[in-house]
Amino acid sequence: MNCIIFTGGNYPEKSEIMHFIEPLQSNSIIIAADSGMNAAMAYDMKPDFFLGDMDSVKPEAVAWFKSFEGSDKTSKTTKGAPHAAAHQKPQNIETFPQDKDFSDTELALRKAKSLGADFIVLIGGSGGRLDHLLGILELFKGRNRPDLWLAEENAVCFIDAEKRPRIEVDALPENAPVSVFPVFKPDCKDRNFVCKSEGLVWQLDSLDWKSGAVSLSNRRKSSADKTGKDMSVRLNIQKGSFIVIVPLCASFSFSAVNAEI
Repeated sequence: MNCIIFTGGNYPEKSEIMHFIEPLQSNSIIIAADSGMNAAMAYDMKPDFFLGDMDSVKPEAVAWFKSFEGSDKTSKTTKGAPHAAAHQKPQNIETFPQDKDFSDTELALRKAKSLGADFIVLIGGSGGRLDHLLGILELFKGRNRPDLWLAEENAVCFIDAEKRPRIEVDALPENAPVSVFPVFKPDCKDRNFVCKSEGLVWQLDSLDWKSGAVSLSNRRKSSADKTGKDMSVRLNIQKGSFIVIVPLCASFSFSAVNAEI
């Protein structure tokens, strides 16, 4: 099961990310974290769960969500197909105090995991306070993390050697930035991370990640392959965990088979 979480902050235009979320909607639950309901309303995607301390959500967004109460009105995707829990009648609202141990985004991620979500997409969280932005980045180090974060201008994908070691990135414009950062979890004892790459101007195979190396503003090779098609960027995580940051126009495909590049 997939989960789409709307969180507070700036969010991308719906049209910019439909290639990411449309394939997931037929088997997804939707959660809005506080002012993430503003984005859900803008996307016209009714959440199945609404939670947070409710200190920043717009009143009109709350009213929009409550307008579904007591009816089995179908929540639509762009093509008119209902998402997984579209016919639920009860309003699932969980209110938390402002002084708490977890952010609203963390609460939503924990909720998603408790519901059995295998793949979690986080939408929003850009702009505003720097500490909130850094807080989202820190989430990738924990157990309750997003698999894909769709921020206002970028897609951030989590990949690791154990669960999702291979990723192929397509639809990258020439000279578009591709950045790769290691994610050192708190319990990580062996930091000799290995990430093999193909299709980048500067390959990643020999980077010393444990000493602080990152791949910032790398880019796809401009040369085309034998078919005349622009080369994809391929990463194979041999050891460790990473996040890959690309423009929203990119597309991802994953493989759980850790084959050699």
